Amino acid sequence: MSESLESLALLAHWRHELRTPINAILGYSQLLIEDWAGTAIAADLERIEAAGQDLLRLVNEILDPQSSDRALSLDDYQSRLRYALRTPVNTVCGYVELLLEEAPPELAESQTDLNRIRAAGERLLAQLEAMAAWDQPAQPATVALSAVEVEMAEAVLRYRQADSLQPAIAGGRLLVADDNEINRDVLQRRLSRLGHDVVCVASGQEALTLLAQEPFDLLFLDVMMPGLTGFEVLQKLKADPTLAELPVLMISALDDLESVIRCLRLGATDYLTKPFEPTLLQTRLETCLERKRLRDRELDYLRNVAIVTDAAVAVEAGDYDRDRLQTVAERNDALGQLARMFRQMTRSVEQRETQLKQTIQRLELQIDTATVKTQVQEITESDYFRNLESRARQIRRDRGYRSTPRDRHD
Repeated sequence: MSESLESLALLAHWRHELRTPINAILGYSQLLIEDWAGTAIAADLERIEAAGQDLLRLVNEILDPQSSDRALSLDDYQSRLRYALRTPVNTVCGYVELLLEEAPPELAESQTDLNRIRAAGERLLAQLEAMAAWDQPAQPATVALSAVEVEMAEAVLRYRQADSLQPAIAGGRLLVADDNEINRDVLQRRLSRLGHDVVCVASGQEALTLLAQEPFDLLFLDVMMPGLTGFEVLQKLKADPTLAELPVLMISALDDLESVIRCLRLGATDYLTKPFEPTLLQTRLETCLERKRLRDRELDYLRNVAIVTDAAVAVEAGDYDRDRLQTVAERNDALGQLARMFRQMTRSVEQRETQLKQTIQRLELQIDTATVKTQVQEITESDYFRNLESRARQIRRDRGYRSTPRDRHD
């Protein structure tokens, strides 16, 4: 493993190691704040939680694999971390000690969680001390790097060595709604370079009007706009059955958690903060478009299933039209095969019905002929008909005798 890859893998390793106790500090402090909301104890708990947020921010900033400075040594990184993290770690441990020492009786049930926070703080301090050996030659062999950490380091190297961004999924038709002209221009140019057709509007109402008239694959939506805000546009989109499936990627300067949560609850697909990082923008966009195309295929499949189902109902009702399955039968999947088999079966049924009708017609004709013969026979064999026939013969004979030779000659 090369030295640069080793260094990046170690950064990933320590980023994971540091964030684990920080997550414990944040998780338990937030639970305790909820338990003791509105009390004097809550104020100290909020200070612990705020120090935990500072710790998380500092670790993310200093050890960010995408923005890490290649000119820095591992010793430089550990020096930065030890300097930056020591104050918030001491804040966490100090307030926990105060709470445990001055804890009123009602805090007894929370002491277990406070001890967990203190243990996480002590673990952080121990990790900061261990970082002092990063640059020693023997240290890499003593750190067990996981396959994931090495893979992350390799991904960072590939990103740094790339001359330019690879194109995203091509062919997307994107709509950008932002009231700031500069923001629209930057985003349009960035998205166009990724191979997409981009249309921009300056308000939420313009976006809704255009979406009702033209098809788009995705909407980039700013939160703070005059007139309709991004929140209101989201509500209207999700209330419209024809637009509810359109993925919406919020992009805003607002980075507070409440705004992000509100957008996601209203139906946004994802959320990006300005200024956006190009690689993150591309990744989020690709994910949204892939999800959109998968959903489109799913909806198309369900529509075709409904066509096959309707065809079965029509056969049962005697109102089947063979052409209604034409588009489904052209599919190259199992549903298309089912439609083709269904058409063959209905064709066979139609042929058998036609043959049956012809057989019935022949039988009806034979039955009619036999009935007529029977009726004629009944008439000709009756006594009345025989008497009539005898009288007719007698009349013919009488006429023959009465005619004179002259009459016969004439």
